[in-house]
Amino acid sequence: MANVRSDKGQTHFSRHGLLSRDVERALVRLGEPIKNIRRWQRKFRMVLKPHGDVAELLFDKWWSCYLRQLLIAKLESGIFTGADAGPVSPQLPVLEERTQPTLVCSPQDESDENFRRHLPDNVFQRLALIQRYDSHYSREGNRMFALLLLMREGGEDMLVKIFGATLGVFK
Repeated sequence: MANVRSDKGQTHFSRHGLLSRDVERALVRLGEPIKNIRRWQRKFRMVLKPHGDVAELLFDKWWSCYLRQLLIAKLESGIFTGADAGPVSPQLPVLEERTQPTLVCSPQDESDENFRRHLPDNVFQRLALIQRYDSHYSREGNRMFALLLLMREGGEDMLVKIFGATLGVFK
C-alpha cells in the first residue's frame, strides 16, 4: 500500500507554521494568493534570519500576528462592501485612508436618515471590535519582532542575557 498524504487537496505546509497555518488558510479562502503570502514570508525570513528552535517559534508567532492583521483588513473592508467581491455601490459609505481613517458617504447621502439606511446593522460595534483585535495583534507582533531583531544580532545567547538582566538574574 502506497503512502498517501494526509493533507491531500489542502494547502501544504513545511516544517514551520503551527500558529500561522489556519490564518493562512483563512486568507486563501478570502482570495489572497498563497504565492504572495509565501513570497512575503520568505522575504521576512531572509531579513530576520531566525536560527534555532526558539527563533523559529518567535518568527511563527510574529508571522501569525502579521497575517491576522491582513485578515483584519479584509474583514474591515468586507463590512462596507458586503460578502460579494463586486464593485462598491456609490451609495455605500466608504472607509478612506487619511490621517485618521474616515468614513465617507456620497453627497446625495448627506441626510442622517439616508446615511444610516445604507450602513449595515451595528457597523460601529463591528468596527470597534475589529480595532481592538487589530490593536492586540499589532502589540503582540511588535513584541515578537523586537525579540527577533535581538536574536538576529546575537542569537539565543543574547536573548538569554537580556532576559537575565531584565529579571535581575545576572546581578
